[in-house]
Amino acid sequence: MKFNATYIAPLFALYAGFFGLPSYGWYEMLRITITLQAIIFAWVLNNKLYQIPTIFFIATAILFNPFAKIRMSRSDWEIFDIIIGISFLIANFWLITMDKQKKQGEEEIINQNTQYNNHLINKNEMLQKEIYDLNEKIKDIIQQHNKELIELRYKYNMLETNKESDELKLKRILDNAENEVSLLVEQRFNVILSSDILSLNQALTNALTNANFIILRFNFINCDFEISTYSSKPAFECGYENSIKIFSCSKGSSLLTKETLLELKDIIKGELKYNIQFPYNKYQVIEAILEEQRNFKHETRIYTYSTI
Repeated sequence: MKFNATYIAPLFALYAGFFGLPSYGWYEMLRITITLQAIIFAWVLNNKLYQIPTIFFIATAILFNPFAKIRMSRSDWEIFDIIIGISFLIANFWLITMDKQKKQGEEEIINQNTQYNNHLINKNEMLQKEIYDLNEKIKDIIQQHNKELIELRYKYNMLETNKESDELKLKRILDNAENEVSLLVEQRFNVILSSDILSLNQALTNALTNANFIILRFNFINCDFEISTYSSKPAFECGYENSIKIFSCSKGSSLLTKETLLELKDIIKGELKYNIQFPYNKYQVIEAILEEQRNFKHETRIYTYSTI
C-alpha cells in the first residue's frame, strides 16, 4: 500500500502534541505544514460544498499561520496539535474514502454504461440483421412480383395478339362467307333463271288437275324444283328447309314465265341470301352448296318434281 503525503501534517502535529519538538525551528516548520494542509483541505472541501468543515480548516490555517502568529503556552499548543492532528487524520480518511466511493461509483457507472452500450450495440446489430433480412425478403417479393407481372403482361399481349388475330380471321371468314354467299345466291338465281320454263309449266299444269292450289319451290342445295299441291291455299307453311318459294297459283291463274322470274328477282335473291346465311345449320348448308357446286360441271340439269 502506497504512503499518502497528506498524512505527513497530521502525524507531525500528533508527534509534536505528545512528545514535543527539539527546537523552535521545528515548530515553525510545523506551523507552515499545518497551514498549508489546512488551506488544501479547506479548498477541497469548499469545492465539495461542505461548509462547516471548510470553516474549521480555514480557522485552523489562521491559527497556525506563520505570519501573524497567535501567542499561547506550549501546553495549549500541544492540545491544539493533538486536536488538529486527529482532525487531519479523520479528514484524510474521510476524503480518501469519499474518493474511493466516487471512483467506485464512476467505475460502476462506466461499467453500466459499457454494458448498456454493449447491449445497444448488440441490439443494433440484431436490428441491422433483421433490416437486412427484411430487405432481402422485400427484394425477393419484388422480384417475384416483377416476374409474375412480366408473365401476366406476356400473357396479356399474347391474348391481345390472339384476339387481334382471331378478329382478323373472323373478319376474313365473314368477308369470305359474305362473298361466297353472294356468289352462291347469284349462281342459284342464274340456275332458276336458266331453267326450262316449258317443262316447269307442264309440270304445274299437271299438278293443277288434281289440286286447287300449288306452290313451286326451289331447293338451293340440290338445285331442283319441287311442286307442292294443296286442296286450298295453306294458312302457313313449314317443313321446307333449304328451299325457297318461287311461284304459287291456283286454277285459272296464269302460269310461270321468265318475265315473272325477273320481276321477282330481288325477292328471290333476298330469300336465297337469307336462307343461305341463316339456316338452322348454316355451315352444313354452305358446305353442301359448295360441295354440290364443285360437282356441278354442266349447265344442263335434270329437274325432278315431287308432289306432296
